[in-house]
Amino acid sequence: MISLLEQGTLGKGVSIFIGMCLSYFAPISDLAIISVAFILIDFIVGVWASRVRAKRSGRLSKWGFDSSKMWHTIYKLVFVVVGIVMAWLLDERVITLFDIKLANLFCGFICACEFWSFLENAAIISNHPLFRWLRKFMSDKVTDVFKIDPEAVSKASKGESPEEK
Repeated sequence: MISLLEQGTLGKGVSIFIGMCLSYFAPISDLAIISVAFILIDFIVGVWASRVRAKRSGRLSKWGFDSSKMWHTIYKLVFVVVGIVMAWLLDERVITLFDIKLANLFCGFICACEFWSFLENAAIISNHPLFRWLRKFMSDKVTDVFKIDPEAVSKASKGESPEEK
């Protein structure tokens, strides 16, 4: 019993436990890394686009980095990784009759949303006709195929009422 209390033994046990958990979830590590990369790239480009918008509207002196947006991104990162783990567990351990790749679908959805946001921000930053065209083209396709207004979805994702102007 005394050997368990020796310095370093607890640390070794924790390290072994963390190593076991990481090796168990190794099959989905690529999905988690890809999702985190997309979210971080979108965050950085979003901050950049915010600064560009402020500069163009003459509010650059009032522009500042709001740490609450960073915390929202951190929460999103945690929930996305947990969502990937949960989807993988459902697919691998619960729903074993079908090979539906829930974790891949979840990761694909997250990455598609982040890519959409990246394109919107790239259009704002560069003001290049290609990015403006891509943004309009994708918005029109989403409206045609899914019969939803992308602007309303964007407002709802920010916590605003879709009816607000």
